[in-house]
Amino acid sequence: MSKAETPEFKKGQRVTFQIVSPKGLSQEVLKGTVSDPDSGRGRMKVKDDAGDEFSPFRKHVRAA
Repeated sequence: MSKAETPEFKKGQRVTFQIVSPKGLSQEVLKGTVSDPDSGRGRMKVKDDAGDEFSPFRKHVRAA
């Protein structure tokens, strides 16, 4: 998916994102808030509801 096809996100926007274990054995969908919509290399920073910060790839993030 190219950057042109990726939806734009704004700081403070509520999103859901998927995280996968390193060996691909488990997947989890979390809800959070965008803290940095473009942190480089196709990633963004998202803070989940518990306050932990993640850097998922933009293609794994969906608007809530």
